[in-house]
Amino acid sequence: PRILAGDPPDSFQLHAGLEVEGYEPEVYLEPLDDLYASEGLNEVFPEDLLTLLEYKGHVWGVPVNIHRSNVMWYDKSVLEENGLTPPTTHVGRVLCRSRCAAGPGYRALGIWQQRKLASAPRLREHPGQHVWP
Repeated sequence: PRILAGDPPDSFQLHAGLEVEGYEPEVYLEPLDDLYASEGLNEVFPEDLLTLLEYKGHVWGVPVNIHRSNVMWYDKSVLEENGLTPPTTHVGRVLCRSRCAAGPGYRALGIWQQRKLASAPRLREHPGQHVWP
């Protein structure tokens, strides 16, 4: 609300990844590319982390800690039964192609706070268990 009211805080916390998209960063936030260049942050953070901090070619955050509550779990047999291979990249691509929801006993991820949940789907990798926790 403060951002939309024209009174944004000097800084605030976001998780690395798609969460920044919800704030329309190119409109309401200031990119940190110059800070990264002047402080040499591009040389000290791992490339994978830097990729998560970028959106539309700019860096929008500085990590203050590294943690995730999300782990991707999946059931290989469910994917194989539906002609899918276990994901090696963003799970959203697999979920979009997935036909698993068509059969009884399978549940698909619903659309609720998708920017936050997009990095946290949990499919199980436990033989014989085909349900979400």
